[in-house]
Amino acid sequence: MQVSNNSYVTTGDVSASTAITSVLVQYRKPYELRFAQDISPGDLHSAPIVLIGAFNNSWTLNITNPLRFSFSGGDTIKDANDPKRSWMVKVKPDGSTTDDYAIISRLLNVDRGQTMMIAAGIGQYGTQAAAEFLSSPEKINAFARTAPVGWNSKNLQIVIHVKVVDDVPASEEIVATHQW
Repeated sequence: MQVSNNSYVTTGDVSASTAITSVLVQYRKPYELRFAQDISPGDLHSAPIVLIGAFNNSWTLNITNPLRFSFSGGDTIKDANDPKRSWMVKVKPDGSTTDDYAIISRLLNVDRGQTMMIAAGIGQYGTQAAAEFLSSPEKINAFARTAPVGWNSKNLQIVIHVKVVDDVPASEEIVATHQW
């Protein structure tokens, strides 16, 4: 067996990339699409960046690891402030699932004026739903109505629960947030 980098992406990653790219095009923002292996540490500081995917994106895992909500064990999101609280995806023997979870993160770099966004699910459905959330003005506005004061100028993490119906993310709900 040989490791084959950059040869496998999920439909959730493609859908997420398309959703984010559509927003960038709508606002006439330049963009580059790259695999995680094609990103250097300097790239993370030279321009705004959106990371898509979790367990197939080492940058997402490394960047979220010290944060309150992070990925663990291939199937879990953990809460560093409450070790008893976590969210896990249960996969059926046929490989299907009816639920997924995702972390949406916005990390501000005040010194450089750059922003990093992360849309990453435990599985492909969570990743797709996270990007759809980020690219939906209606969903962002609904979040803003109930968000903690000052959320729009702080670092932010949102954990969402995604219901999956017939292999499609059907709905999501926010189950946890953290800002600092």
